[in-house]
Amino acid sequence: MEQNAFSWIAAKAMLINAANHIREYLAFCTNDTMRSQAERYKGQVAINLVQLEIQKNNFKSANAIAIKNLDHVKNFSKGYVAEAYSTLDYTQFLLKDYKNSVSTSKQSVNEHIKIGNYDGVKASREMLIGNYMKLGLKEEASKEAQLILDKSFKLES
Repeated sequence: MEQNAFSWIAAKAMLINAANHIREYLAFCTNDTMRSQAERYKGQVAINLVQLEIQKNNFKSANAIAIKNLDHVKNFSKGYVAEAYSTLDYTQFLLKDYKNSVSTSKQSVNEHIKIGNYDGVKASREMLIGNYMKLGLKEEASKEAQLILDKSFKLES
């Protein structure tokens, strides 16, 4: 087995192991603050798993993990919904699911606006531009580019 394949397998095993430990911890933890923090870590582990799957071009697997993670953070770690939408959006783009990616990009923009994260807004608008270009919607792409230049916090509809 080549070194990169071993490293990937080892990293994935460690992340799965971390997720299992977090689940075990959550089974007995009664402190709300600690539970919230553990749920956030669980979401971060999922995003790292998405990154590993993307590294191996396993886009469908990455997308499935991203979908589950978005559902998870919506329920348990609302402060990370914007990041979860961004992650899902990227997997949809890689799967060439541009129409759904447009919708997810817009949700990502709006969530980043809610938390005041301009860098996230910018990155999400850049994804929108990429999707619009892939769909041949140059006028929409141009409008998004202008919003980036204006550093706009205009919500998407």
